Amino acid sequence: MVGPGGAPVDLRNADVTSKTMDNGDRIDEYRVAGQVRMVKITPVRGATYYLYDRDGDGHMDNDKDGVSPVYWKLYSW
Repeated sequence: MVGPGGAPVDLRNADVTSKTMDNGDRIDEYRVAGQVRMVKITPVRGATYYLYDRDGDGHMDNDKDGVSPVYWKLYSW
Protein backbone atom coordinates (compact mmCIF):
# COMPACT_ATOMS: atom_id res chain seq x y z
CA MET A 1 0.00 0.00 0.00
CA VAL A 2 1.28 3.43 -0.84
CA GLY A 3 0.98 6.10 1.82
CA PRO A 4 -0.09 9.72 1.46
CA GLY A 5 1.94 11.80 -0.97
CA GLY A 6 3.15 8.66 -2.79
CA ALA A 7 5.22 7.34 0.15
CA PRO A 8 6.16 3.65 -0.36
CA VAL A 9 4.98 2.85 3.19
CA ASP A 10 1.53 2.98 4.79
CA LEU A 11 1.45 6.07 7.02
CA ARG A 12 -2.21 6.02 8.03
CA ASN A 13 -2.63 6.95 11.70
CA ALA A 14 1.05 7.92 11.93
CA ASP A 15 2.22 10.06 14.82
CA VAL A 16 4.44 12.87 13.55
CA THR A 17 7.24 14.26 15.70
CA SER A 18 9.06 17.37 14.46
CA LYS A 19 12.27 18.93 15.65
CA THR A 20 14.57 21.64 14.37
CA MET A 21 18.30 21.04 14.50
CA ASP A 22 20.85 23.68 15.56
CA ASN A 23 21.67 24.39 11.91
CA GLY A 24 17.98 25.06 11.09
CA ASP A 25 17.22 21.76 9.36
CA ARG A 26 13.79 20.35 10.20
CA ILE A 27 13.34 16.61 10.87
CA ASP A 28 9.86 15.03 10.83
CA GLU A 29 9.59 11.43 12.09
CA TYR A 30 6.48 9.44 11.15
CA ARG A 31 5.79 6.62 13.62
CA VAL A 32 3.26 3.84 13.18
CA ALA A 33 2.62 1.69 16.28
CA GLY A 34 5.63 3.33 17.96
CA GLN A 35 8.06 2.45 15.17
CA VAL A 36 9.66 5.00 12.82
CA ARG A 37 8.50 4.26 9.26
CA MET A 38 9.57 7.45 7.47
CA VAL A 39 11.83 10.42 8.14
CA LYS A 40 11.39 13.66 6.21
CA ILE A 41 14.38 16.01 6.24
CA THR A 42 13.87 19.63 5.21
CA PRO A 43 17.27 21.33 5.11
CA VAL A 44 17.62 25.10 5.31
CA ARG A 45 19.37 24.94 1.94
CA GLY A 46 18.48 22.34 -0.64
CA ALA A 47 15.59 20.05 -1.44
CA THR A 48 13.54 18.07 1.05
CA TYR A 49 14.40 14.36 1.10
CA TYR A 50 12.99 11.20 2.69
CA LEU A 51 14.25 8.01 4.32
CA TYR A 52 11.93 4.97 4.58
CA ASP A 53 11.62 1.71 6.50
CA ARG A 54 9.61 -0.24 3.92
CA ASP A 55 9.87 -3.67 5.52
CA GLY A 56 9.03 -2.54 9.07
CA ASP A 57 12.18 -3.97 10.70
CA GLY A 58 12.92 -0.75 12.61
CA HIS A 59 15.86 0.29 10.42
CA MET A 60 15.87 2.67 7.49
CA ASP A 61 16.23 0.77 4.21
CA ASN A 62 19.70 -0.02 2.90
CA ASP A 63 20.67 -0.97 -0.59
CA LYS A 64 23.81 -2.92 -1.32
CA ASP A 65 26.97 -1.93 0.54
CA GLY A 66 24.92 -0.58 3.46
CA VAL A 67 24.15 2.75 1.78
CA SER A 68 20.75 4.20 2.67
CA PRO A 69 18.80 5.34 -0.37
CA VAL A 70 17.57 8.92 -0.28
CA TYR A 71 14.34 9.92 -2.02
CA TRP A 72 13.42 13.34 -3.39
CA LYS A 73 10.01 14.43 -4.62
CA LEU A 74 10.62 15.73 -8.12
CA TYR A 75 7.13 16.78 -9.16
CA SER A 76 3.87 17.48 -7.40
CA TRP A 77 0.51 18.71 -8.65
